[in-house]
Amino acid sequence: MPYIIMKTGAHTNNDAIERLIYYMYTSAYYNSGGTCMVFDCNIESIINSFVMVQNHFGKADRKRIQHIVIGFSKSEFITDYEACMIGMSALQYIGSRFQCCFVVHHGSINEPDYIHIHIAVNPVSWVDGNRYYECNQNLIELKEVLDKQTGEMYQWHYKMDASDSYETEQDELE
Repeated sequence: MPYIIMKTGAHTNNDAIERLIYYMYTSAYYNSGGTCMVFDCNIESIINSFVMVQNHFGKADRKRIQHIVIGFSKSEFITDYEACMIGMSALQYIGSRFQCCFVVHHGSINEPDYIHIHIAVNPVSWVDGNRYYECNQNLIELKEVLDKQTGEMYQWHYKMDASDSYETEQDELE
């Protein structure tokens, strides 16, 4: 069963955005990805876009980035392409109000065949400066979007999962 996992934690350190984005795009497991409402799809542009919106709305003093992981078990036999399409659906939904990007990773330290999607969300809306909060309602809404896209193919589950402040080694972000 696939899981939508919202990584919880303060993530208020000034380099939290940079650490997560760099990890997502420079990991040895990187396969593909996409962006929404950022200047360009290179690492520096994504980081600068997130920071610019936070500074514009005067909200660079709290949570700097939201991290969501969508993971699939081996029994789901998902392809990298299918994972990319699911990532695009999540991106289009979240991106209607919040800058975001996603990458598909094929493998992890502990599971070489683990296909999963990392989504980085600017928690400050580019539309009005409102915040994207860690809450079950946001996970439920994302689950509903993915249900519509995938039909009965997957039985989506969701959960909150504590994470560090992204001040540790990159491999701990998995």
